Amino acid sequence: MALTVTTNKPVLSGAYRQVSGTITFDSSYATGGETLSLSSLGMYTLIEFEAQNASSTATNSYVVSWNRSSTAPTLKVFQGDNANAAAAPLIEVPNATNLAALVCTFTATGF
Repeated sequence: MALTVTTNKPVLSGAYRQVSGTITFDSSYATGGETLSLSSLGMYTLIEFEAQNASSTATNSYVVSWNRSSTAPTLKVFQGDNANAAAAPLIEVPNATNLAALVCTFTATGF
């Protein structure tokens, strides 16, 4: 499946383009992260990407993380490890998790 990206009008700042918007995940999360298409952002190279933590329901919150690749970015989704609550680490959501209700806001900078 794929991410659905909705962008606002880009802002130009010198040689860089900054765009913000929302990303909706799909119904079958892939282990290792979902591929983020640079063309969906209107960019060729990604310099910085910031995703705000997201909630899919009133009781489920997730942390979205960019893999820092400028040309082949992916977004990984993490949740609390309730089975290991004493240590409270974040773990990647399991493969094929339905995240269709997960929408996060983002700001991306690149060119």
